[in-house]
Amino acid sequence: AKVGRWEEFEIVLQRLRGESADISYESSEIKEYTCRLSQISEDSIFDLFQEQYSKSLLVGVGLMVLQQFGGVNGIVFYASSIFVFAGVSSKIGMIAMVIVQISAAGTFIGCLLVALSFYLQVLSSLKYIILYIIKLYIMLMKKIPQIK
Repeated sequence: AKVGRWEEFEIVLQRLRGESADISYESSEIKEYTCRLSQISEDSIFDLFQEQYSKSLLVGVGLMVLQQFGGVNGIVFYASSIFVFAGVSSKIGMIAMVIVQISAAGTFIGCLLVALSFYLQVLSSLKYIILYIIKLYIMLMKKIPQIK
């Protein structure tokens, strides 16, 4: 439908929905959407670097950079004082901060495992890598009793 082959589009849609299905409404919606979509200009990322957007871009990027200098590190550093001023015991505050840090570490580990799984999917010889990891694990397990 996007390239203007409307007859083929309707035949395929009718086949997809079934011979007895009424596709007129759906077909008109798709035609209207593709016409509207073709009228929208296709902008690129480089269009952001025009003079009219320079102030907004500078403020946005500047805030992201400044956030990295402060951010959670400032909160963690002053956490005990913040909790005392809030009327909460500093021990409870520290426990809460430890939980937050552990969950952040868990998020990092989870992201790392997802990235590793995608990387392993890309490799064509995945079964050999798994066998190598198992072999390495067995070799390490054999050496552990000797360390004790």
